Amino acid sequence: MTERIWHGWALPANTDFVSGVRDCLPLAVSVVPFGMILAATAVSTGFSPLQAVVMSAIIFGGAAQAAMVDVAGQNTSIGVIVFTALVVNLRYVMYSGSLAPHLRKLSSARRSVMATMLIDQVYALAVTEFSRDTDTDKWWYYLGIGLPMVASWVGSHVVGAVVGSQIPESLQLQFVLPLVFVSLMFTAIEGRATRVAAAVAALVAIAGAGLPFNSGLIVAASAGVVAGLVTEGVA
Repeated sequence: MTERIWHGWALPANTDFVSGVRDCLPLAVSVVPFGMILAATAVSTGFSPLQAVVMSAIIFGGAAQAAMVDVAGQNTSIGVIVFTALVVNLRYVMYSGSLAPHLRKLSSARRSVMATMLIDQVYALAVTEFSRDTDTDKWWYYLGIGLPMVASWVGSHVVGAVVGSQIPESLQLQFVLPLVFVSLMFTAIEGRATRVAAAVAALVAIAGAGLPFNSGLIVAASAGVVAGLVTEGVA
């Protein structure tokens, strides 16, 4: 691959980064409404606009954020809130294991940067491209799909947080969260393992709807992750 050196960084002269941006743009645009709604709902639930935006950058996982805001809106302890976000995002363990063989030649520093941008859409594009074309510069292609997703998601939260701060307290938006959560989770259902995980989680969530402290969601997510890991190991 032909490269140019600029201040110690190798800049790709090929189209891998551009290809990543091009592949990602439709998905980056599609998450904007969800990000705006989620941020507006978070603010109406009690988060400050700054907290809503920072949460989008730190957690960077729509389903986990929706679950976290929903639980926080019901005066649940901070421990349960954090644990809920961690459990919902455990599916990224499967994603990491799937991508690991493609990234062995990259430095730990670069893999760490890539990990911060790992979400459902980024994983789907990356694993498809890496499996299809072994000559792709994995670092630059990944940045091409990851950076637009981060910018789109955090940017949509900025707009949503501003809008949410203008919504009267009498207008409650908490009912929107389950819809956002389900919509975001459906985008992650791809492949046998994730279908099994989703089915198991749904059944357990229904069965555990009456559990105290909203722990039904945590139990359901844990059961789904375990089912997905088992299925991935068997396949």
